[in-house]
Amino acid sequence: MTSAKRVIVFVDGNNLYHLLKGAGYKTWVDIGSMCSRICGSERELKRIYYYNAPPPGGRSFTEKQNEYYAQVQKTPNLIFQRGWLRPTMKTDDDGKSYLSYVEKALTPH
Repeated sequence: MTSAKRVIVFVDGNNLYHLLKGAGYKTWVDIGSMCSRICGSERELKRIYYYNAPPPGGRSFTEKQNEYYAQVQKTPNLIFQRGWLRPTMKTDDDGKSYLSYVEKALTPH
């Protein structure tokens, strides 16, 4: 009998959110179930590393995001790396300035 291949999944929560939203899917995803489906029955899911930074927004939006983070953190064998967004001014091709955000403290260790 051969042992199952072990898998570690890295999830960029921000990119996952925008991919799902852009494709018209619901964005509240069960990370554990998603990663298990990715691995399939032939592989053993050892660990999930989930990276995200709370988005800028109003209080109700932040509360919803924190509820989602609480759900994600209940996932077995999951390491949650919460970063933060640093506001920064950028300039577009026409020379107009606009506010953008840069994710910080989200590098895998």
